[in-house]
Amino acid sequence: MYRIDYYWHETVADDRFRYAVIAARHAGQWLFVRQKTRDSYELPAGRRESGESIEGTARRELFEETGAVRFDLEAICAFAVSQADQDTDPEGDCGMLYLAEVYEKGDVPPNSEIGEVRQGVKLPEPLHYPEIQPKLFALAEAWSGYRVRPALPEDAAAICRINSLGLGYDYPEDKTAGKLAVILAAGQDGLFVAEHRASSELAGYIHLGPYECTYADSLKNILALAVLPEHQGKMVGRMLLAEGERWARAAGASGVRLVSGSARTGAHRFYAACGYRLRKDQKNFIKQWLQ
Repeated sequence: MYRIDYYWHETVADDRFRYAVIAARHAGQWLFVRQKTRDSYELPAGRRESGESIEGTARRELFEETGAVRFDLEAICAFAVSQADQDTDPEGDCGMLYLAEVYEKGDVPPNSEIGEVRQGVKLPEPLHYPEIQPKLFALAEAWSGYRVRPALPEDAAAICRINSLGLGYDYPEDKTAGKLAVILAAGQDGLFVAEHRASSELAGYIHLGPYECTYADSLKNILALAVLPEHQGKMVGRMLLAEGERWARAAGASGVRLVSGSARTGAHRFYAACGYRLRKDQKNFIKQWLQ
């Protein structure tokens, strides 16, 4: 069993990058490759050569393995693969995952190790590294299908719906709009939404606020992270969390913390997979005099 650790905005030393993986689309379909010596498929990928930047690796491998000659290339994130029962080596090898939009391609070079280039809308079978490829592909799909942006006042109705369906909070829409306006005007919090590119529907959001106390360095506190049920399982939550962490780092916070209800076991697994550790169990008390 393998585990993938993602490094979204952390600084990764350049000499740790050993290989690049490219999720590439052409004419509305994804490109998959099969090496001549294998019967399994994978995303275009390859190891970094001496004197080469990791982006240079991605560009070279995309041409050598698919014949792509004109394309846009966007870095998604760094990642490291390790055995599931082993700790991640902080100085170990890393890869960089890219998204490419290919506008023009020809045949693969005659000396290429690739025996077949296959196009499709989903992962083909059989897969090389079947525990790893689907996770990287799902992340690339999410990156291409959604965009994360700062929340706007006009997002109130959609956020109200997400609170209801994603978190179980039935707070009135008019009050949600009023609270959102106050939060955005204050400028102290990080509030970001994930928008489905094709439909412009909001799929989820994250809200972080300051966590200042006399016994710890400055942190940011996740007040909400929710994704609509129909958009779950598509890496949208990871994208939102990554943007929240980016904002927290830029604001000078020493880290991000949160409180999650004891019944939200799926959320607990999600945060643990994203590198969060459980510190303690808590009871949640409130004394409320206004409804």
